[in-house]
Amino acid sequence: GNDILADTDPSDFESGLRAICDTVCKPGHVVVMFSLPTPPLYGAYGAIQRRLAKEYGIALIPKRFMTRIFCAPGATSDGLHFTHAGHELMAATVAGLFTGS
Repeated sequence: GNDILADTDPSDFESGLRAICDTVCKPGHVVVMFSLPTPPLYGAYGAIQRRLAKEYGIALIPKRFMTRIFCAPGATSDGLHFTHAGHELMAATVAGLFTGS
C-alpha cells in the first residue's frame, strides 16, 4: 500500500514483492496476501499481486475484505493505518476465511 501511495514504479513494486515472496514462501509455510484496494489507474499493482500469488502458491484474499476492514468503525486511526481494533478485525477476517466462520 505504501508503494502505491508513494507512486512507486510498478516494476520496483514487483521486485520488492518478489523479494518478500522469496523470503516467506518456504516449505511448510502457509502464506496469505490481501489484494490491495487500488485507486483508478493503479491496476498494474493488483495484476502484479495476482501474478505473484499464483506463481508462489499464495492465497490471495480479495480486496473487498480489506476494504471492509478499512471501512469498519474504529478500524483505522487516519483512514489508512489500522488501530488495535483494525488489526483484530484483520486477524478475525483471515481466520474466518480459513475456518469458514
